[in-house]
Amino acid sequence: MDYIEFDANDLVAYIATKARCTLEQAQEYFALEEEYLSLIGVEENPEIAPDPDRIAELETQDGMPVVDEEILAEYIAEHSELEMELVTQLLEAEDDYMVKNGLV
Repeated sequence: MDYIEFDANDLVAYIATKARCTLEQAQEYFALEEEYLSLIGVEENPEIAPDPDRIAELETQDGMPVVDEEILAEYIAEHSELEMELVTQLLEAEDDYMVKNGLV
């Protein structure tokens, strides 16, 4: 499996600027995204055990879970003070960053 490497600080700064929010809001978004990805087994975090129930609900492609951006956005909005509109803007900004930097 190939791993994508990128500068998380650069990503957070980019999405904060693009979504016109504070750096703290972008950091909160990023931290919760990482938490969710750990829960579904996409990211490895020794502090967060994958949730078998969440994993069982996911669609897969080539044996890997497919991240549903709508479910991800709902998770972040439910676990933070961030409004859904801002979460959606941050998610779009992150997608833009990944494309511009050749990471997807």
